[in-house]
Amino acid sequence: MLDQSIISKWLDAKSDEALRKILNHEPLTFEDDIVLAVMGQREEIRALRTEMEKRFEQLEKRFGDFETAIDKRSQDSEASTDKRFKDSEAAIDRRFKDFEIYVNRRFDDVMHEIADIKATLRDVQSHQNDVGRRFEQLRKDMNTQSWRMLALVTFLIAL
Repeated sequence: MLDQSIISKWLDAKSDEALRKILNHEPLTFEDDIVLAVMGQREEIRALRTEMEKRFEQLEKRFGDFETAIDKRSQDSEASTDKRFKDSEAAIDRRFKDFEIYVNRRFDDVMHEIADIKATLRDVQSHQNDVGRRFEQLRKDMNTQSWRMLALVTFLIAL
């Protein structure tokens, strides 16, 4: 299997060549079009990866904030429970129910965020698979064209 740095260097060189042709108003070849398309896909994948990493960081921060909020609420609840138990058992039940609703709501929010992230990840993976399939088809097409050109050159030489 090829080293990614080799492929990346080759792709960067080919894209620079294609951009030079564009700036010089020269016609682009099929290979130039493919290289520019692959570069565009690579940049889109990078952008999607960056977005995904950003969303994971946001989710981690939310989890941290959620844990802190639960810890704080738990500590506050314990301190207030002792005092309120002496005052009224009904007040404790009401606070506990409010807390339970809050936790359930927060948990639902977190689960929705996780589902959104999973959907985004599936989309990114699907997109990567599509790019891989397209690249493989292009490789096969280029290989077929190479053999055809070789046959044509051999035929012309034989004449």
